Amino acid sequence: MHRILALFAFLIFSYQANADSLEKSLEKFGLVEVDLSSFALGSSSRIPHWVSTQGEELIVSRARPDTRATTEIQIGELLYVGTNRGEWGGELFVRHESETTKLMRGNIVQLELWESSLLVLEGLAHLSLASGSLSILRDPDNPTKPTLLARLPDAPRLMYIDGAETDLHRFIILGDQSLLSYTPEYGLEILEPNALWGRATWGFQNKATSITRFNDYYLVGIYGGVVAIPAPWGTSSQQCMDRCSEARFFTLSDN
Repeated sequence: MHRILALFAFLIFSYQANADSLEKSLEKFGLVEVDLSSFALGSSSRIPHWVSTQGEELIVSRARPDTRATTEIQIGELLYVGTNRGEWGGELFVRHESETTKLMRGNIVQLELWESSLLVLEGLAHLSLASGSLSILRDPDNPTKPTLLARLPDAPRLMYIDGAETDLHRFIILGDQSLLSYTPEYGLEILEPNALWGRATWGFQNKATSITRFNDYYLVGIYGGVVAIPAPWGTSSQQCMDRCSEARFFTLSDN
């Protein structure tokens, strides 16, 4: 009984420490939390925010960083290139010396090396349609058509590989209107179906720019501030409070 109480107290303390650390870290960049129930997104600034981490330090920038999702990857003598021409389509091809081979069709959003494989993220949001897919090339030294891992119910913008769990890697996919998670073990999960950055207010959309993990939160940089979503695997979720399942929004303090 004492052990159970001690564990419960530890979880409460850890949750509060994570929440305090998040708020204090964002305050350094002039960002404060606002109550979304009484806050109009259209009243937030239109300044884009990019989020990243350096070690255990959170970084929020209002200038586009040099690091972006790549659509070209060199593997030995092979160059993988993804193209994205919007409604006119795109493709993934591989170039070796003077020879070019097309591997798949699709609007390629990101190529990402993971262990010994190549992940391919593709998709498109056009008019009222939004969809995509995540595929894998398990042996990129021997080019072939990528194997489909999951079809996505939203158009992807970025992918972040979350290695917080030592025995499991989660591919966190920042969609045009949602936040998704994929693992080979659990398949596709929807973490945030109607995300803040996908909602339009007075003709403006607070579109997403970037994603990172900070403690037990996924932070999404958007036009107007930073959205914090508790990760479903972490201390902050083991001891959830009323608002734990909801996104939190931090914007410039002078709004």
